[in-house]
Amino acid sequence: MMSSAPQWRPITISNRAAKEMDRVGGAELILPWPDGLPPGPPPRPRRDASAAEHAAAKQIVRAACRARGLVPVRSFAALERRPHDFARPETIEQHLVVLIIGARWVHATGGPKPGVCWARVDQIERV
Repeated sequence: MMSSAPQWRPITISNRAAKEMDRVGGAELILPWPDGLPPGPPPRPRRDASAAEHAAAKQIVRAACRARGLVPVRSFAALERRPHDFARPETIEQHLVVLIIGARWVHATGGPKPGVCWARVDQIERV
């Protein structure tokens, strides 16, 4: 039986981003808002992801994380200013943010503030 939940095209994680994520504090991966995912309440500037948003985030990053020994821990909806070298530079848009850490650091406590990595994709398409 096929799932009725939307499916999105998975992303890849660069070596540089994976290195940033595989530390105690991990890193926040900023994704474009997935096509067809309802935006939910405004983030102002950030809010915890809803169950549907978190499920979407995990589905989008799952394969890339498993391949690199990484774990998606938390998800957020956030208003972020897009970098100058991305499509629609400097615009503030709603993004899906996923905190990802190395599997070996899941039970670590304390540590530095997470780093930030941007997914180098213009959109997350449904498949």
